[in-house]
Amino acid sequence: MSIGRHLSLEEARKNNKLKRFIKEHSSKGNEKNFDEVLRRMAHSKPSKGTK
Repeated sequence: MSIGRHLSLEEARKNNKLKRFIKEHSSKGNEKNFDEVLRRMAHSKPSKGTK
């Protein structure tokens, strides 16, 4: 268990407390930027040494 007052993701999953985790770890994002990064990742060529 965490020593602090916030749950880790692993603890939240194990203890079925994902709603609490989400509440404690809120974030804001930009949907357009996310979609663009995801699109570029999906359409890029594999790096050397990967299959």
